[in-house]
Amino acid sequence: MKLFFLTLFLCLTSFAAGKKDAKPITVAYDVVFPLKDLRGHRAAVTSLAVSEGDKYLLSGSQDTNVILWTLKNARIKKVMVGHKAPVTGAVFSPDNENLASSDTNGFLEVWDLSGENIKTLTSKNIVLYSVAFANGGYFLAGGSSGNIMVWNFPEGTPYRTIKTESHSVNSLLFNSPDSHLIYALASGEIKITRVSDMKEMLTIKAHSDSIKSLAYYGNSIASCSMDGYLKVWNFSDGKPLYSVFAHQGGCRAVAFSKDGEYLATGGMDNYAKLWKIGGKEALKMFGGHVDSVDAVVFSRKYLITGSKDRSIKIWPYK
Repeated sequence: MKLFFLTLFLCLTSFAAGKKDAKPITVAYDVVFPLKDLRGHRAAVTSLAVSEGDKYLLSGSQDTNVILWTLKNARIKKVMVGHKAPVTGAVFSPDNENLASSDTNGFLEVWDLSGENIKTLTSKNIVLYSVAFANGGYFLAGGSSGNIMVWNFPEGTPYRTIKTESHSVNSLLFNSPDSHLIYALASGEIKITRVSDMKEMLTIKAHSDSIKSLAYYGNSIASCSMDGYLKVWNFSDGKPLYSVFAHQGGCRAVAFSKDGEYLATGGMDNYAKLWKIGGKEALKMFGGHVDSVDAVVFSRKYLITGSKDRSIKIWPYK
């Protein structure tokens, strides 16, 4: 299949105070068209993950299903049915032997690659907005409205609960190798907590609106918010490294490429965008979704996006 690239010129008109003359500002983007369009969900796609080695793609949806795809041929391997409420997060375990998914009824389901449900954990009917495995595989965490629950894995026994002052935990992840828990709040703050003793190590006042997604690479944390901004922070001291206005209407998803060279974002403007830290403009725009882009993830070769329009699209990005 041929790859098609189109340079799009956006004319943005602004008026100086007291003047009638408009001065068009022309910004050039490479607009990329998808290689593949995956259809398997009956409602918004809320979460995407790629296994180590790029063998599998995992997707979660508001249709309550989790789908395991074979990435090479973009075919469904297994549809996991068990949730009774919209799925908010879906991730692979570090060894790629298990999957975990969360839902708005407060349930966290653990599956094996055959699609068998091997464990069900509950947060007592509190909405779970996100889920993450620790890099060592020993902990599994779910973020909700006011709490983060941490379970021992694979036992599934409760380990700790982190109180978050009633703010919704919209995104969370573990760093490597220290097993710090990094989480984003609806208040616009990012917090870093040491898992061993649950000591809060750092608070970053990151955004003026709710943070919807976090990504981590090396010593950098990327965040995107409904204020429209993509920002990057130093993990050690919380100092800002990069900030750019990314999406009109709000930024919904962010991911680092496998080599950490690029960032991708998805937004309420129905686009995904590709960035390099330090760049004032996006390197590429990915146009084709007809509703908000709520999930983004990289494989080694491709960018993969999930949308409220129920589709998953695979794109070239280099």
